[in-house]
Amino acid sequence: MDTRIRFIGEIRDDYEITEFTEIGQYLYKIARKDNVTNFLETGASTGGSGRCIATGLQDTTGKLYTFEASKTRYQSLVNNLRGLPVIAYNESSVLTKGISSYYQVDSDEFAACNQTFEKLLQNIKFDACFLDSINLCQSLELQMVLCVKIRHILMHEPDHKCPGYDSLLLKNGYQLIKASRDEINRTEGRIAARHCQPLWVHYKFTGFPFSGCL
Repeated sequence: MDTRIRFIGEIRDDYEITEFTEIGQYLYKIARKDNVTNFLETGASTGGSGRCIATGLQDTTGKLYTFEASKTRYQSLVNNLRGLPVIAYNESSVLTKGISSYYQVDSDEFAACNQTFEKLLQNIKFDACFLDSINLCQSLELQMVLCVKIRHILMHEPDHKCPGYDSLLLKNGYQLIKASRDEINRTEGRIAARHCQPLWVHYKFTGFPFSGCL
């Protein structure tokens, strides 16, 4: 394990991705690939997954562009990604209503969408993305990244955040590379409780849409 990956800040919930998780290590390896330069992330939380990605990019010319709408979590995110090749945005990735209601907090906690996510997709060629936002956003994010054919699409908890994600990816020429559930405790590397084993997937663009029965 690259010791630079270490999560250095407060772990705010059981679903935070850290260097102990399988998806954290997997993101690190994807980011280290020679053909991966620009990496896009949503739902960054306090920077666990971003630290894994950005550490993988550190020995390359690559850069991570990451989004977190919560103002409180964004401050922790900036601290956790300090010194790494990252541009972090404190705003929602897409235009949507109800984020504050979803989290049951005051609406002032969340920054609005300035359409930066959409503008980045139009102006930068991304080689990989990691979609980890809430179910109010992930489906629209997936549709947007599919339009620009990002080579590697990774998603966290898509089974309940983005219904139909698998058939949509297949129809758009993507092949499933890996699907797994994180069974490792985020802080100590031990087996986690069953309710803390979220699904994650990796699809790669092949250009050959699935034409059979789903």
